Amino acid sequence: ENVGDDFIRSLAGFLGRGALITGGCAVLGASIAILGRNTTAALGVVLGYLVVVENILRGLRPGWDSWYLLENIGIVLGGEPIDGVARSVTGAALVLLAYLGVVVAGTAAVFAHRDVI
Repeated sequence: ENVGDDFIRSLAGFLGRGALITGGCAVLGASIAILGRNTTAALGVVLGYLVVVENILRGLRPGWDSWYLLENIGIVLGGEPIDGVARSVTGAALVLLAYLGVVVAGTAAVFAHRDVI
């Protein structure tokens, strides 16, 4: 059975976006592990944020949906906006990149001060 070009393009886009999200998560995990000086810190911080902090923020600030990490990951991975979240795929990718940039810059500053100097 022949597979259409639209399917191939859609699959390639999904795999590419998934690879970028995975790479970003790896960089985030490594940054937090460097700050905490072990892998357990990265797992604890990410799990604690996603399960506890982000859900508390959802309850307190439901209008901030377009700024939450999971919504933006869902938009990028799905390749289309999510109902109720006013953000495009490109906008969500830029938000995630900005969050990652802040964490990496903070990690670099802490690492340079704590371990290099």
